[in-house]
Amino acid sequence: MKKGRFLGPAEEKMTSNSAATVAETDDLLIEILTRVPTKPLLKFKCVSKRWLSLISNPQFGASHFLFQQRLNPSPTALLINDFYYNAPNFHIIPLNTEKLHLSFDYLNFPHVHIHQSSNGLLLLCSSFLVSPTEKFLPDYHSGVYRCSSVVTDDDRGFVYFLCNPTTRQFKRISFPSPLKQKLRIPYPLLYYQHHVMCICVAFDPKRSPYYKIIVMLKMIKSTVEIYTYSSETDSWTSRTTDVTDLCIDGEFSPIKLGIGFYSGFYCNGAIHWFRNIGIASVVYFDIDNEIFKKLPLPPELNVWYFGESLGLLYVIGYRNSSPPLDYVVLEMGADYSEWLVKYDINLESLRSESPELSWNIYKALSIIRGKDEKESVMVILVDGVVMTYKVSDGTSKTIFDLEWEILIGRCTQHISSPYQYLETLYCV
Repeated sequence: MKKGRFLGPAEEKMTSNSAATVAETDDLLIEILTRVPTKPLLKFKCVSKRWLSLISNPQFGASHFLFQQRLNPSPTALLINDFYYNAPNFHIIPLNTEKLHLSFDYLNFPHVHIHQSSNGLLLLCSSFLVSPTEKFLPDYHSGVYRCSSVVTDDDRGFVYFLCNPTTRQFKRISFPSPLKQKLRIPYPLLYYQHHVMCICVAFDPKRSPYYKIIVMLKMIKSTVEIYTYSSETDSWTSRTTDVTDLCIDGEFSPIKLGIGFYSGFYCNGAIHWFRNIGIASVVYFDIDNEIFKKLPLPPELNVWYFGESLGLLYVIGYRNSSPPLDYVVLEMGADYSEWLVKYDINLESLRSESPELSWNIYKALSIIRGKDEKESVMVILVDGVVMTYKVSDGTSKTIFDLEWEILIGRCTQHISSPYQYLETLYCV
């Protein structure tokens, strides 16, 4: 057996000095901690107050996120809201072999669901909360939750949270008084939904270690009022903007324009939505310049999916009057100059390999780019079974069974935009 060698006094002193140098030098310590995976690093916060301060710093969180993303840029999982059970409850579709256990039970609010995701941060929303004794229009009974904990005017209505499920930290979003008054519309709930276009979170460590919350309200004719919160300044700003270029028949209506503002996502400094009425296009809001813009889509394309992966926009569509199993995937360049055909995908072979499935209901959940493009996959839901389809060679793998059974037909319509989950240390 080979025996170990004892360190001499000089070597022992040198080792001790090296460890002390690392321990006392923030830059060296940060370089080392940046390379530690997210979950072990959470435990390192308990080492000392100094380590807690370093790891909790937004600048460190951004650096750690970017380093870990270079090692593995793909999301850890996809999250899907479950509107048919008592929330907080959602489906977790792991994209690797690791099992995930996520919950919102620490929020202590009923019926919380995911509203949007952005690089590891989730924007959460409760149901419309009213006190148990309050009278409310019966037509909206399913959208209203009578909550015994609602005791003040501030609790009434929708409650929004920003949450990091990795660290189990959350922050209730506090709106400024003028916005709070505009959000406090009692009846009917339908008017509220038309009035509030969207509430989104914008967070990208590649651009900034801080996040923004954007609230858009439809005003009269072609005017939209925009409130923006910055975590860097801990303050709100507001302005109105003209959206005449988005209007049809002289008036801006999210419903008439067929824009799903509730399902927007943040990418490349902008919030994006898909418009399916008139000339099909992507509508996006440039946050820095506070202006709306459009990206036309090929007129012959019927859009099946719109989303993003690793900073690039993707559209999946078909060119026939009825959905076949033959699809085209378009990719938008980083300069937003034009859509390019990235993949041609035929799912006929996949259907042949899965005869146990009826294929009566199927749709794309996401395009996930890999670090190596050969590992890029399309995530597909078929009759409640989630599969990955590797675009490079057409191989497939079943990764999850939602077990929706009878509810599958009703549930599928709600999951056109699942939410990407990434691990981050960011403290909200």
